[in-house]
Amino acid sequence: LYVFPEYIYNHLKTPAGLSSIKCLTSLRLGFVNVTGDVIEHFLINCPLLERLVVERSASLESIKVVASSPLPLKHLEILHCDKFESVEMIVWSSQMTSRKAKKYSDPTSISKSEDSGDSWISWIWG
Repeated sequence: LYVFPEYIYNHLKTPAGLSSIKCLTSLRLGFVNVTGDVIEHFLINCPLLERLVVERSASLESIKVVASSPLPLKHLEILHCDKFESVEMIVWSSQMTSRKAKKYSDPTSISKSEDSGDSWISWIWG
């Protein structure tokens, strides 16, 4: 199992690192230990990311994303991550007076397409 290096994550937080991931439309992290912070970083900083798959990450416990605009994400798969418990997406409205929050902690509740209000997201968790 490969551990996502801290120095790469730190580089991705710099302007040069951010510019290198802005064009990602799909990302699959298989057999890579990542934290929810790393996943959130990709979701927030990759404005074109529509598909994200995380498979067999021993350290992924939850994902919490707070965004100021709807994410382009249409497909999220979390597979065989034994410690994984929940996904929480919070998106503030354009007027910033209210927010939409969805939290999923039951795999059966997200194994189908979910209407996020702005787009359809296909959730797969197993």
